[in-house]
Amino acid sequence: MLPKIDEIDQGDSRQIAKVLERRLAMVEEKSSQLQALYEEHIPIVSRAALNIMLGTLEHCKTEFAWLKRPA
Repeated sequence: MLPKIDEIDQGDSRQIAKVLERRLAMVEEKSSQLQALYEEHIPIVSRAALNIMLGTLEHCKTEFAWLKRPA
């Protein structure tokens, strides 16, 4: 679980870096899980449901890219 923003010392860059690294790992894991779930459900669910799953997966990929961008 990530700490709340007000629990982070706003000037401690090491603490902020740790939080971002944890968030990056969480997003990467969630993205992998969603990709596997999507592939597993291709023959089972409707196209509409697959598109919702793809939208969520794209959101994770976007957040991952945003977190990896240079500061």
